[in-house]
Amino acid sequence: QPQLAFTRQDVRRMRFYAGLQEVLTQHERRLFGKITEEILNTQQDKSRLGVYYLLDWMLRRGEMEFTVLGVIAASQQLSAKIAPTQEVAPEMIHAVIDILRAGEYLNVVGNEQDQVQIGDVNAQKEPRYKLTARRLAELRGLAGAFAAEAVALQSAPALAQKIGPY
Repeated sequence: QPQLAFTRQDVRRMRFYAGLQEVLTQHERRLFGKITEEILNTQQDKSRLGVYYLLDWMLRRGEMEFTVLGVIAASQQLSAKIAPTQEVAPEMIHAVIDILRAGEYLNVVGNEQDQVQIGDVNAQKEPRYKLTARRLAELRGLAGAFAAEAVALQSAPALAQKIGPY
């Protein structure tokens, strides 16, 4: 008789992504709105695929911090058929980040007490985000599944940072 067999790692991976999907499903209306068009499922699939790609990008960051501008830049790398439009992308990305923060997937990163700051420390800064320690631990438990992807992530060039005119 046919059987399905899952390793513990397989079960952990399914639980992680099922939990993430549940969080997204709870906030479906906020993310995708109400689409009333003839080909309803096609448009929803494109929107969902765009959100899933952005989620994947955020999860791949691992311990690295990111900003909304970084996510917007990542969204512009998507196919024009699934990427959110430039007018919609920032609003949608803010919604995804808010949902992930509420679901305890992301934290806002603050400056450490001993961190050097150059320039106007009181200037309004763009918030930085990173995965919570709990989600990082869950993802590390899935490390075997992502070994090939981790190599690609480590070889990605660092984004240039700008301080004032420098």
